[in-house]
Amino acid sequence: MLAALPLLLCATSFAGEPGYYHPDFVGPHSALFEKASAHVSESFGGIQAEMARLSPDLVALDQGASLCAERAPEGFLTYATEIRRQSNGQTAQVQAFVDTLVDDFEVTFGGAMERVLEAATVGYDVSLCRAEGIHALMGRSQCEGTDLAPIIGQHMDGDAELMDDVDEIIALPWPSFELQGRAQPVIPITGVGSYLDLDALTDALLRDAIAQSKARHAEALEAVEADLEEGDTQAVRSAALEKAQDYRALYERDMAQLGEGFLDSIQASLLRLQKKGAPAAVGVCANPQGLGGCSGEDVTEAVLPLLLADKKLLKALQ
Repeated sequence: MLAALPLLLCATSFAGEPGYYHPDFVGPHSALFEKASAHVSESFGGIQAEMARLSPDLVALDQGASLCAERAPEGFLTYATEIRRQSNGQTAQVQAFVDTLVDDFEVTFGGAMERVLEAATVGYDVSLCRAEGIHALMGRSQCEGTDLAPIIGQHMDGDAELMDDVDEIIALPWPSFELQGRAQPVIPITGVGSYLDLDALTDALLRDAIAQSKARHAEALEAVEADLEEGDTQAVRSAALEKAQDYRALYERDMAQLGEGFLDSIQASLLRLQKKGAPAAVGVCANPQGLGGCSGEDVTEAVLPLLLADKKLLKALQ
């Protein structure tokens, strides 16, 4: 019994101190991780800011082109379609790039953590600790022992392979989000000598009807959205895309009918309002200023109040 005591004492003296780590909490303790994350955040932030700046104009252009389809010159409709395709294509490129970059981050920093883990945790009895519930939300854990995340993160910063990988991440060329809008002709209503901003006009007089049309379109698309994005086979995705294109065509048809009736009513009102000082030749500009606008005089500020006070117009639009 006494002979076994030295062995017991020896085993006790070499028992590791308890320590734990969670892979998700190691990165913030690595200067290389923070360096790469800051670069990605800055680059993506610039693209997001440009997307947010142009988003209202893109919505207004697409909506205006759909409403004015019966009256707009073919060149304008072609232009609006080109801008929409450019926007969709560039958005898809940015999303694909970011998705790939996220995967690369996981592989790159996960690999570095595995390489340094043994050296970083010498002397510890290591456990993988996963926070749950409110602790996960707050970035905390209930695990016992020393939090090894700072030590592992510091070791990762000395990993030569990770240094090279981070340099490569920072050097990656990002896709751009740049749309080349250009001035478009005024779409005639009583003429083209001056124009009303179509987005302001419809926001004041046609908002509810447009919202209803868009809601119907969104509901139709919802039925195929899952297959379109996550279809199990190419055949399923292709069928969903065909349906989505059909729904888009129906939306454009509905909006064109809505727009034709609306612009007919605006035309009748403008003719009446000429007696109250409204310009004799007025059209609409369906191209937002942020994408180049239209050439000519914008009379929206002066004429829109007259339209809003025209009881015959308001009754017709009801």
